[in-house]
Amino acid sequence: MIVGASIGGLRTAESLRRFGYDGRITVIGDEPHRPYMRPPLSKAALLNGVEQTELALPIDASLDVEWVLGTRITSVDLDGQRLLDEHGDIHEYRHLVAATGVRARRIARRSAVDGVFSIRTLDDVTALTARLRPGQHIAVAGAGVLGCEVAATARSRGCEVTVAGSEALPMQRALGTGLARRLSEVHVAHGTRFAMGARISHVETEGGGRPALHFADREPLVADLVVEAVGSRFNTEWLADADAAMPHGVRTDSSMRVHRRSGGTWTNVYAVGDLASFPTLLVDGDHANVQHWNIPTETARRAAQVIAAAHAGPDQEEQAVAARFAPLPSFWTDQHEARVMSYGLPAAATSSELLESGDGPEAIYGFFRSGQLTGVCGIGMRGKLAGYRNQIADRLKAAS
Repeated sequence: MIVGASIGGLRTAESLRRFGYDGRITVIGDEPHRPYMRPPLSKAALLNGVEQTELALPIDASLDVEWVLGTRITSVDLDGQRLLDEHGDIHEYRHLVAATGVRARRIARRSAVDGVFSIRTLDDVTALTARLRPGQHIAVAGAGVLGCEVAATARSRGCEVTVAGSEALPMQRALGTGLARRLSEVHVAHGTRFAMGARISHVETEGGGRPALHFADREPLVADLVVEAVGSRFNTEWLADADAAMPHGVRTDSSMRVHRRSGGTWTNVYAVGDLASFPTLLVDGDHANVQHWNIPTETARRAAQVIAAAHAGPDQEEQAVAARFAPLPSFWTDQHEARVMSYGLPAAATSSELLESGDGPEAIYGFFRSGQLTGVCGIGMRGKLAGYRNQIADRLKAAS
C-alpha cells in the first residue's frame, strides 16, 4: 500500500515491479490527478498555462496498479496494518509506504482575503494563471528558489513584481551568499524589486479590496495579487497518533524503514520522498530531510528494493538491507537566462568558496564540511560543474 500519488508513489510502484514484486499494489492520493511533474508549475505552466495531460508522468499500462484518487487517508493503525480514509473505508496492507510529501505553508490572515495564492499543486497554478495579467503588481512572499522562479515567470508575463524575504539576499539559504548575490542581480536587471530582511506577519485586504502583505517592521506591501512561497508543511497528520518518529519529516533508517517513537524500527513501514529524513554520508551519517527533485526517485527505489527482497524471503531481505544507500541530491532552477544547478548538500556546509568564475553571473561555488566537498552549485559552466559533481559522487561511492 502506497499513500501518496505524486512522483514518489509512482516511482515506488514502478521500482517494486522492476525488482520483481508480483503482489498487489494500491496507490492512494488526495489529489484527483494521477502523478504529474511539479517543477514546471512555477515556470512553463505558470507562463503559458498547461493541462494536466501535458504534465502527467507516463505510466506503463503493464504496471498493474490500483489507483484510489481524490481520497485522503486520515489515520493509520500500524500494529493492525490498517488505514482509515476520509470516507470511513478501511484499507489493509502488508507493507506500507508513506509518500504524502509536503504542502504549501500559508501565511496568517486577519480575515477572508481575495487574490492570495500558493503554488504547490496543479490546481493552485491553474487558479493563479486565470488571474494573472500583464501590468499587475504581484507581491511574492518568500525569496527562496520557488519564490524567485515565480518572480521570473511573472516578469516574463509583463507583471510588476516585488519579492519579500526574511534573509539578507534572495535564495541565500539554498545557494550561499556569493551565488545568491549574482542571481539576485539577474533579477534586478529584469526589473524585479526585492524587500529583504522583511518579517512577514499576515495578509489582509486593504482599501479597494486589494491584498496586502503586512510586516512586523515596515509598511504594508499592497498588490493586485499575492503569491505565497514561504516554505512547506509535512503531510503527516494521518500519522499523528502512530508510533512513528517525526522530528523533521519521518525519520527512517538507510533502508527507508520508519523509526518508532518508542524505539526500534518498523520492518514493514517505509517513508520516501519529501517526507523522509534519512541518514546521509554528506552530513557524517546524520539524518537529513532533503527536498530535492531526484530524492523521491532515489528513496522510492531504495524502499522498493527492500520490500521486494522481503517478499522474496529473509535471506534476500538481509542482503538488501545491508547495502548502503548514498544518493547524491541534485536540483536545478531556470530563472530568466540563468540556469542554476546544485549537487550535494550546500545548506549543510560550514564554509564555501568560489571555485570558478565565468562571463556575467556565471560562477561555481564549493561548499565544505569537515574539510570535504559536501556540495557544489553553479550558474552556467555546466562542463566544469560536472567535474565537481563527480568528486562528490566518487566520495559517496567510496564510502558506501
